[in-house]
Amino acid sequence: EKTKFKKERKNENKYKADNYDENDEEEERIKKILSGDENLFETNLSSQLDLLLQKIELNRDIVNPLKKIDELKAQIGIKPTIRDYVPDEEAFLSTLDEMVEQAFDDQCTGANPRYPLMSEIKQMYLNAYYGKTFTETPKPDEKQLERR
Repeated sequence: EKTKFKKERKNENKYKADNYDENDEEEERIKKILSGDENLFETNLSSQLDLLLQKIELNRDIVNPLKKIDELKAQIGIKPTIRDYVPDEEAFLSTLDEMVEQAFDDQCTGANPRYPLMSEIKQMYLNAYYGKTFTETPKPDEKQLERR
């Protein structure tokens, strides 16, 4: 019967080892803290510091996503401007109106949250060609429109 008990205990321990997860780690940490083997203040402070550092890193990515996109483009070899692909400015400008019209007529354009004007599409192409960044200005309110 001792052998049977030992086998059951061994199987139970193997099951626990196979199903060990983070909750078990946290439970072990709590047991150590309660038994006095681990300092609660240091452990809690360390955990909070780790969490804070993770949040800071995440916020860096959120605050400056364009920088991350530019880094990724450089890593995979996408050049920063259209001019890098079409160095002949005259050729680009001669096809610009046709490209604007095609972009405006594209079925995906209507899926945008706001339907762009052709002049806005043209400006996006020019910005992309010359490497200029776009800064959206706030929409004027009624009072600002009246002043004009």
